[in-house]
Amino acid sequence: MTKLSFSSYANFQKAAVDKGLILAADMKISGSITYEPPVRLSGSSVLGACHMGMGSYIGPGGLIKNATIGRYCAIGERVQIGPPNHPTEWVSCHPFQYSRVGYFDSYDYMPKGNKRYLNNSNRTIIGNDVWIGTNVVIIQGVTVGTGAVIGANSVVTKNVEPYSIVVGAPAIAKKRRFPDDLCESLLASEWWEKDFRDRDLSYDDPRKFLEELMMEEISQIQLAKHTASSTASGWELRLRKPVVIVSEPPEPVQLPDQSAE
Repeated sequence: MTKLSFSSYANFQKAAVDKGLILAADMKISGSITYEPPVRLSGSSVLGACHMGMGSYIGPGGLIKNATIGRYCAIGERVQIGPPNHPTEWVSCHPFQYSRVGYFDSYDYMPKGNKRYLNNSNRTIIGNDVWIGTNVVIIQGVTVGTGAVIGANSVVTKNVEPYSIVVGAPAIAKKRRFPDDLCESLLASEWWEKDFRDRDLSYDDPRKFLEELMMEEISQIQLAKHTASSTASGWELRLRKPVVIVSEPPEPVQLPDQSAE
């Protein structure tokens, strides 16, 4: 696992881009993030331990906290994923009771509690190929299934099934993106794990896309068997390299905890 080090934000930003992490000038990381390059964080805040999969991006003004985000996720502006909770059943909802509020440190008369609030680190899971619209809030501990769509201004308070379209506050499922059989076939294919470089596939026709994937996988299996058989018989065919269907994920990259700098 590679760790980025830096002496200034400018150096950090250049190092991050070189490692496949695209940042904005008002980016804030308080904690750590691992990712499969490339990903893009546009002026959003990262709290706690987060992970982003290859090709995913989040628009300006967002926040992710203790979240795992899959591959190819399109996340709009001002989206909050797993924002901090506050204890409504305590004396106060304010975090002075259990957490140091850094921007009040210089005021010695500001109370500093030492209690533990345990309901503020639930992990939020976003699957692969999820589209999240502008101004969405997804509360801590929710799982959003692969292929889901969350409409703008929605508040997601419970798990979202794969390929569901949900809208509203609280968010309610309206329908699935495709018929059930096609949704299940897309999930079974795990297409987001495959290598699509230099391949002209029918992205605009999901059923045809799956057929093309299946044919390529069959061809690859047949080619592998034929190559193994030819090698075993004492001669080796000079064949073109077969198309790689399943790619090895890029090495995760670990960003430093800025709070420790």
